[in-house]
Amino acid sequence: MIKFVCLLILIQSTLLWLNVISISTNTVQTEAVENLIKRLIGDEKSASFKIRVNNRHNSDNDWFSLEKKNNSIYIVGNSGVAAAYGFHYYLRNFCQCHISWDYDQLNLPDTLPEARVFVKSFDRYRYYQNVCVYSYSYVWWTWPRWEREIDWMALNGFNLALAFTGQEAIWRRIYKSVNMTETEINGHFAGAAFLAWNRMGNIRGWGGPLTESWNEESVELQRKIVKRMTELGINAVLPAFCGFVPVPFKRLFPQVKMTTLPAWVHFPSNYCCPYLLDPAEPLFQTIGEMFMRELKNEFGLSHFYNCDTFNENLPQSADLKYLENVNSAIFRAMNKSDANATWIMQGWLFSNTHDFWTPERVKHFLDVVPNERMIILDLESELNPQYLRLNSYFGKPFIWCMLHNFGGTLGMHGSLDILNSRIVEARELPGSTLIGTGLTPEGINQNYIVYDFMTEVSWRNKSVNLDDWVERYSIRRYGKKDPHSVRAWRLLKNSVYNYSLSTALHGQYSLCVRPNLKLKPSIWYNSSDVVLAWDLMVNTTDSRIVENSNFKHDMVDLTRQIFQLKFDDLCSKLIEVFNNQSIDVFSSVSRQMLDLLMDLDSVLSTNTRFMLGSWIREAKSRGKTLEERKNLVMNAKTQISLWGPNSESAVLDYATKQWSGIVSDYFHPRWKLFCQQLYASLAHKVPFHQHVFDETVFSSIEKPFVHSYKTYPTKPQNDTMKIIRLLYDKWRPEL
Repeated sequence: MIKFVCLLILIQSTLLWLNVISISTNTVQTEAVENLIKRLIGDEKSASFKIRVNNRHNSDNDWFSLEKKNNSIYIVGNSGVAAAYGFHYYLRNFCQCHISWDYDQLNLPDTLPEARVFVKSFDRYRYYQNVCVYSYSYVWWTWPRWEREIDWMALNGFNLALAFTGQEAIWRRIYKSVNMTETEINGHFAGAAFLAWNRMGNIRGWGGPLTESWNEESVELQRKIVKRMTELGINAVLPAFCGFVPVPFKRLFPQVKMTTLPAWVHFPSNYCCPYLLDPAEPLFQTIGEMFMRELKNEFGLSHFYNCDTFNENLPQSADLKYLENVNSAIFRAMNKSDANATWIMQGWLFSNTHDFWTPERVKHFLDVVPNERMIILDLESELNPQYLRLNSYFGKPFIWCMLHNFGGTLGMHGSLDILNSRIVEARELPGSTLIGTGLTPEGINQNYIVYDFMTEVSWRNKSVNLDDWVERYSIRRYGKKDPHSVRAWRLLKNSVYNYSLSTALHGQYSLCVRPNLKLKPSIWYNSSDVVLAWDLMVNTTDSRIVENSNFKHDMVDLTRQIFQLKFDDLCSKLIEVFNNQSIDVFSSVSRQMLDLLMDLDSVLSTNTRFMLGSWIREAKSRGKTLEERKNLVMNAKTQISLWGPNSESAVLDYATKQWSGIVSDYFHPRWKLFCQQLYASLAHKVPFHQHVFDETVFSSIEKPFVHSYKTYPTKPQNDTMKIIRLLYDKWRPEL
């Protein structure tokens, strides 16, 4: 079998012509940026912006210049990304415009303001994406949404970004070529919403199978993604072979040494534990080269590849030679197909399992790859940096990244003070190998302020006055200066956006998790600041601001945060009165909690960004048959609730969302059942058993929610400000 596979590679190598992705010519990049501007502001307004891509300074770091001449704005950049960022820089700093994941505010003045600036990046790379975001946020996207996101990347200066879509189709070809059966292949691939963890060797089969149409559409989508990134000057980071192989490989290659990967977060054996090929086995190189050749044939080679073999998978051995061999084997397979390959490694393993990854082990693990051929993503630099502990990765270039979000959960938080100072400090460390900054959230569409701030840090080398910056942010986001909103954002900057503890925030708020008597809300800020910010925003009366889409979005989010805080308070009271056996007070508190949840659902239902129906609609849209649509809806609902296949999964509610539909049909019924069982315990003077509740809530609420094919609204159900003002009058006296 091994000889057959090696022969297959030899045949492939004679048939495939060299297909290398190279960043487009100046002319192509110029045209790509011009088209981006037209998509954003229309043909008429875009005519006032003259774009030229020309690297006359021959600089590794991007730069752009702006100048107004003859009523037009001339923008020159050394790359498409630099020119696009220059255009956004002008909109942001001279026209007080705002571009975000939420909504845009693009009220350009009739006469474009004067400008004459030259700006150069302090870092070579601006990196974007996390392997998990492909499941938590991108999973249902089609080309129009991807086109918008790639435009956003370029406008915000990102020149290095993951391109991970469609790889399952490549692997399917390889698995068929080594004689895996259709049943075995279908049993290996996870469902659409769980592909990120299938790719990292954590799970197999869960939520599957993938259909032929899904794979075909994903390949076509990836072609468009890579092409557009390249046209704009963004380096696409493609996947590489990490050593994981399906369970049937043991049948196909019985003499080859491979180890079973450990069970991940309590997943049962039928959904976990694929194999990891021993790096010394020739089959490791064979499969690695097959994948790279197929990848090159389909998408081209980009020179940048991501591979994370030990993402929440501990190595089977702490032997230094073994660790060296694993990395050496991965890099050899990359290098054989692309002599200019640069390995982009997520540094999550060094943080998540830092007890195992001692400096000595990390050094041996990394040293086998030349320094100039690897870049480490210091994945959570804002709260848990590893570059200090690991001596700037012993010579490997690294990118200072903000992780910030886990699971795409909602909840206001961020670390603006840290972002404002520590990147500058990291550049100035003796022997620092910092080569860029990056955004690496697991999910997007939340807390845009901290991401907006991070997009600027690579282009300056000093801290800014945060009060002034937040004021400008408010003006840009809403299109006009308003004392109420400016003051509100400063209060939020000093509270929810001033997190400085080392513990990551996973969005596991009281209302979102399975109810239990051990819940202890964690609030690191003065909640009265958030309440005062709510007061200010609710009482904003300027019609231009109140009708602004971003303002309405932020009002929903801020009200959601207020209700989240109030629920935390009620939850603590509920547990206290239960423990004190106060049945009458218990009844009152439980009614308030359930009432609050339904009011929260009504607020969320006024904005499509906070509605389960939008998520379900997108999932359904990717299915070609009723059977496939039902499977995709099950994937969509499972990911944001149970996550795993059983009640004991360690990732239960990990990626849940505070959305209308989830609150009413998932959170509310759980808490209602919990209150009923606690009340029965008090009334009948019998113990409350958590395990009985867990079994009941799983079978009667959580599992039925996942498997229901219920249709949810996809359009706003009421006027945002009308509902919020009504609920403000109702709940403000309770705060």
